[in-house]
Amino acid sequence: MPQTIRNIEDKFHVTQGTPKEVDTTHENGMRITLHICPECGTMIYKEGDSDDLKGMAIVQAGTLDEGLQGAGPDAELWIKHRPEWLGELKGVGQAMEFQ
Repeated sequence: MPQTIRNIEDKFHVTQGTPKEVDTTHENGMRITLHICPECGTMIYKEGDSDDLKGMAIVQAGTLDEGLQGAGPDAELWIKHRPEWLGELKGVGQAMEFQ
């Protein structure tokens, strides 16, 4: 499962190149724009049109220059898709979908 960080857009920026944008519809019905590296196809971040995501970018943690140093989870989303062998993260919020 990819690790993502919900980040305020003005605190995040792409440092090299211009990502390719791909629009799609999420399984919950919201429109999502995927921002993808045009060279290798890696998804860098995504934005959704739901009120909960206004002004936010969902960043793929592995694309950050400084990684996850100093960051920790505050919620686990889409747990309905969590494999049985992967245990619950203790002490953080649990959401069946993206809430």
